[in-house]
Amino acid sequence: MTTKGLIPILILSVVVLSCDKTKKERPSPLRADSISINSNLLKVEYSSPAVKSRTIWGELVPYNQMWRTGANDASTFSTSGRIKVAGQPIDSGKYAIFTVPSEDSWIVILNEHWNQWGTYNYDSTLDVARIKLTPRTNAKFSERMEFYFQDDSLKFQWEKLAFSLALE
Repeated sequence: MTTKGLIPILILSVVVLSCDKTKKERPSPLRADSISINSNLLKVEYSSPAVKSRTIWGELVPYNQMWRTGANDASTFSTSGRIKVAGQPIDSGKYAIFTVPSEDSWIVILNEHWNQWGTYNYDSTLDVARIKLTPRTNAKFSERMEFYFQDDSLKFQWEKLAFSLALE
């Protein structure tokens, strides 16, 4: 290969590396967790915003409005096989996680259109699950929003709120 042929490859490499670096340096860093349940690999990926002395529930995250449940790109949940999430059957695939928080209860939504920024392109006809739950007050304060797997459940916590979705 000539030097002339290497220049476009070099430029592309620099662009790709700088994009990756930009995502890592966001104020709401990318996070992920995974678990294997009955030989199904489950993974959650999200951008983790911080409280930063702000009022979260009802202000930063308005009540009764669709929320991407994180920052930046929509948070995602993926499974390598068919499972049940809070009793609802979910086929293998990757899904966006949306929520509609209210003061008393939340709706957690798994949607087939996972590759999107925020909620701007949300299409309810692509919902595969809508789960109504009541979040609990968490005694431990969580500065950063987080999803994690524990005890065959997908757990969420941020500020002083938490919820759990049973996985089987």
